[in-house]
Amino acid sequence: MFDRLVHFEDALLAVEFAYDPLGRRLFKHSSAHYKPRREAGSQWNRNEHERKQRELGCGFTLYGWDGDHLAWESSPAQYEGGIGRTVHYLFEPGSFVPVAQAVRHEGSRLIAQPTYSQPYNIDDDPVWTFTPQAKPFNALAWYQCDHLGTPQELTDHFGQMAWTAQYKAWGEVKEQRSEWAQQQGVKNPIRFQGQYHDHETGLHYNRHRYYDPG
Repeated sequence: MFDRLVHFEDALLAVEFAYDPLGRRLFKHSSAHYKPRREAGSQWNRNEHERKQRELGCGFTLYGWDGDHLAWESSPAQYEGGIGRTVHYLFEPGSFVPVAQAVRHEGSRLIAQPTYSQPYNIDDDPVWTFTPQAKPFNALAWYQCDHLGTPQELTDHFGQMAWTAQYKAWGEVKEQRSEWAQQQGVKNPIRFQGQYHDHETGLHYNRHRYYDPG
């Protein structure tokens, strides 16, 4: 797969990206640069590294797709005592115009790959025996887009502003989030139609290339 960013690094952090054969992103994994201080001890160094991870928004994010549309993204708890986060995205039919996002404070559960030492038996296959259970969302937010389908605002279930944005000509954004949005983990990486903003790099990913909005 050509023309796909697989590694980014600057003075603050490093990010790895992976893609499926169709060029859709499977995951990103970012880590803050940190030089341990020997005299501080292991616990202090672990706490300080976690602080930098939180400050820079680093961690692991897994992506799921419905064709070319981003259906969901999920992250496990990134540090001790933290919570996971899964976000489902809904779009207008046949377009990349977002309608809503639903947030759950838990990472997605993945089915373990079994080790087969005996002949295959479908009745023992965890993919077939797994029974999915619907879980409630912790937060819902609705997109308010302009005539081009670009998100301008996210509103909460009371109709209050949860996220707002001011765009420059090429897509660079100045955004604000309400206290409720910060508490519930509601944020918006979607920019111009089909573009997904990576806060680690400042670039927008749109399935076929990366775009610099600056």
